[in-house]
Amino acid sequence: MKNPKSIQLNMALTHNKRRIKCHFVDTGAPHVVVFLEDLRGPMDLNQVNVHGLGKWLRYHRRFRPEGVNVNVVETHSDNSLRIRTYERGVEDETLACGTGSIAAAVIASRVRGLESPIRIVPKSGHELLVLFKRRGAHFSDIILVGPTAVTFEGSIEANI
Repeated sequence: MKNPKSIQLNMALTHNKRRIKCHFVDTGAPHVVVFLEDLRGPMDLNQVNVHGLGKWLRYHRRFRPEGVNVNVVETHSDNSLRIRTYERGVEDETLACGTGSIAAAVIASRVRGLESPIRIVPKSGHELLVLFKRRGAHFSDIILVGPTAVTFEGSIEANI
């Protein structure tokens, strides 16, 4: 996977008169990571309005014109993360996102001190593993491991 770049930590944005701390990283796609405890709202990841929060951050003026994907992350003491992701283009929550999982792992390493490998549990429940090398604030050799499945096969006939 691509090495992360443009990491920006501890951005404070105001939403409905509440300040939300978030973090930005480009992992091949631009992502904002928000830790559950920084929302100062529901403390259960399943209760977070990922669509509403995601849509607001995706279109926030700070991230114009291209917008961002949004990841809400819950950190666990066993070096794992639960994650829910709002993806631009889809314009809704998705079951999993590879670049979002990497974004969450990189930010969790910088902000929460997690070390490689980091186990990611997305909404789908299919666990992923993010491995990386870290030297200070720089990350390299990013590897994403997870299950794969063929979901579609097809062919196209061309009448030329």
